[in-house]
Amino acid sequence: KKLGKTVFSNPDQLAKLNKISHHYITQTVKEIIKNNENVIIDGALLIESKIAELCDEVIYVYCPEDIRIERIIERDLISKEDAVLRLSSQNNDAFYRKHCSYIIVHDGKTDVTKQVEEFLNCSENL
Repeated sequence: KKLGKTVFSNPDQLAKLNKISHHYITQTVKEIIKNNENVIIDGALLIESKIAELCDEVIYVYCPEDIRIERIIERDLISKEDAVLRLSSQNNDAFYRKHCSYIIVHDGKTDVTKQVEEFLNCSENL
């Protein structure tokens, strides 16, 4: 929580942390891909860290901001202010839509399982 509060309120510190961590994360992902036939990577900064370039498909899981804020607060047990800071450090919806080959809506109303099945059926034909 302390690290999050520091980096998400200071873009320079966040950039420094990302620069340090992305190298190690990318190396680990490359090793996992090398040693496995099928890999699914769940990553908030998949595109920004260039890990998306290692992927055949990139899926954007879209969720309205108000629901994301609620989920972050519940998951991380942080204040609304801190959750908003975390979201403000990310690129906007248009950025992810532009860089992804498929979008799944995870808004609590739309059937996520059905969307995943549709993607899997569609990707089998690629």
